[in-house]
Amino acid sequence: MPVDGDAATPDEPGDGMAAGRNPAPGGANPLPPETPKAPPAPQPATQPEPPRVEVSEPSFVGGGEVPKVASFLERMKTKAADCIVANDPAARGKMKIQFLVSLRARAEGVDVMSADDFNEEAQKCVRDAIKGGRVETPTADPTGVQFTFTFK
Repeated sequence: MPVDGDAATPDEPGDGMAAGRNPAPGGANPLPPETPKAPPAPQPATQPEPPRVEVSEPSFVGGGEVPKVASFLERMKTKAADCIVANDPAARGKMKIQFLVSLRARAEGVDVMSADDFNEEAQKCVRDAIKGGRVETPTADPTGVQFTFTFK
């Protein structure tokens, strides 16, 4: 520390020189100013691994059956997995679902009966993916279909 009346030494603050520069005689600076380092390139975002989806054997409510509904549910597995990846990527477990099939041969009134720890957005996405899907005409009008998706 300089005492009153002493001149500041070059190593102390207040010497009038910009930090990080080496003064040269005559005020020339032989070293180029430091350029700020570029931030590291962002790592590519890794997409979450889509869950494996298993479908339980469907059961029917209302006295009828829906032919080939198992193939419809198999087709829905990919859409259901996409819903989980997009809305609740870490969630795994079971989602029990039911819907009605009328003579229009469409999945209607889709409802998630239970859903382990899946958030509302994931459940809604799965419902919307199934809703309106083309299935076979039921043997009784209407016929309820219940099944479980298991996400592993």
